[in-house]
Amino acid sequence: MPESPQSEAGGRGPEGAGGGTSEAVGGPAGGSRACPPLPRTAAARALREFRRPRVWLALWALMIGLVIIGSLLPADDLPQVAFDGFDKLEHFFGYAVLSSYASMLFARLRPRALAAIGLVAVGIGLEVAQGLLTQTRQADIADALVNALGVLAGLSIAATPLARLLQRLDARWR
Repeated sequence: MPESPQSEAGGRGPEGAGGGTSEAVGGPAGGSRACPPLPRTAAARALREFRRPRVWLALWALMIGLVIIGSLLPADDLPQVAFDGFDKLEHFFGYAVLSSYASMLFARLRPRALAAIGLVAVGIGLEVAQGLLTQTRQADIADALVNALGVLAGLSIAATPLARLLQRLDARWR
């Protein structure tokens, strides 16, 4: 015996199926046969629930881009450091922020781990690029190590309430 359109749409009539809610994009309620819900891609399932996931991903990509640009700028264009070793603090803090942001973006361990591996690879790659592609910068293994430590520190927020900060901001943004 075929189901009625109302039962197929999760209790909503055919006109209400897919009415712009998360159910229309792969949530728990089904859609009518005429308009089935869109399946969530693996990438979408990796993210936490956001109204505007592209905005938060674009912001993360922008932050990574700024780190790349800043790492390859000529040393003469950068401000003078306050004290010896200050650049190590900059490296640690920069990569900790990128990794913390990834912990806020990704809901599951595997995507967070892949993001962390990617950030460590970016840090190593930038150190190599500084040594090979710039005249005023040099590759420094200590910088790559501090970058990796920053990534690990940033991942630590995944088990804290801070991990949901972006979701709270996203929910408040109208």
